[in-house]
Amino acid sequence: MKEMLITWDILRNANFSPIFFLQGDYGIGSLKVILKNLKDFQGSIRAVFCSSNNPTEPYSVEKEVDSTITTNVDILIPNEVLQGFGKVYCRLILRSADRGKIVGSVQEVYFHVVERKDWEFIEPLLPSQEKEYVKDVVDELYEILKNSKQELKNYADELKKEFETKVLTLEEAKKIIEKYKN
Repeated sequence: MKEMLITWDILRNANFSPIFFLQGDYGIGSLKVILKNLKDFQGSIRAVFCSSNNPTEPYSVEKEVDSTITTNVDILIPNEVLQGFGKVYCRLILRSADRGKIVGSVQEVYFHVVERKDWEFIEPLLPSQEKEYVKDVVDELYEILKNSKQELKNYADELKKEFETKVLTLEEAKKIIEKYKN
């Protein structure tokens, strides 16, 4: 699961950091909403999702909230929202059990769905994934080296042509692989 954390003090605005989801990764995304200053409340929270890719088709998810039990609510992101790429807006609406009134303000948060072909370019820029990304690159280099030194040289030459960056020598790559292979 990949969670976007939202802290919503109902007397103020919601705090969140927008995150990235990959287009087509269904069933893994959720919003974790932590409600604050909510006392003796029974009702529901509704999340209405609207993608910039398809603004005429909103999706709604509603969850029950009972502040005597918990004030943390997990809202699954509908798979339909993850089909297209772009910015996805989500309105959070807190309603009392009698549905007669809205409690607090209506809050709007957002996240991004990245097109699958663009993921490889954005993934290295994501700070929380940095270590895993580096490990994946090292693992790939290790597999290439294990199979063929010529294949590693071809891979390094290809990277050099594509990105015009400094490429590791075979000895440097071996040192990195030895350091991380366990």
